[in-house]
Amino acid sequence: MARKNSKLVLASLSLLIIVTVLIMNMLNAGVVKAQGGCTDETIKGTYLFQGLGTTVSDGAVRPYAEAGTWTLDGKGNATGIISASIDGVSFATEQAFTATYKHVGNCVFAVVDEFGLKVDLYTTPTGTPMTYYSPGFSGIQLKQ
Repeated sequence: MARKNSKLVLASLSLLIIVTVLIMNMLNAGVVKAQGGCTDETIKGTYLFQGLGTTVSDGAVRPYAEAGTWTLDGKGNATGIISASIDGVSFATEQAFTATYKHVGNCVFAVVDEFGLKVDLYTTPTGTPMTYYSPGFSGIQLKQ
């Protein structure tokens, strides 16, 4: 009887180990998908944005602020409207702009606007929330 119980315990432990390994593999696969599960389509939609920081203007580091809205088409193209200032002086008020973007991996997107400004976007597989960075300033975006 003791030998029969030992076999049953070993069989149960083996089954438990197999189930644990399967569950861990499924969880790890979910993490990998969450980390890299973005495409250009992920950030399709309209976003409201606001950014603060500094920029170099006339050889001096000056405060920079921007706010606006833009719509991304899910195919790498965007259009929007922006208001921005350097050192408290507005240089763009409700100015229309265009940009292109592409997914570069791990839910990171590279953006270049029509003026040559390069911005990195960081998001999740749901496309929200989203943050952005360009040397000197960064901001947040909220999907509408």
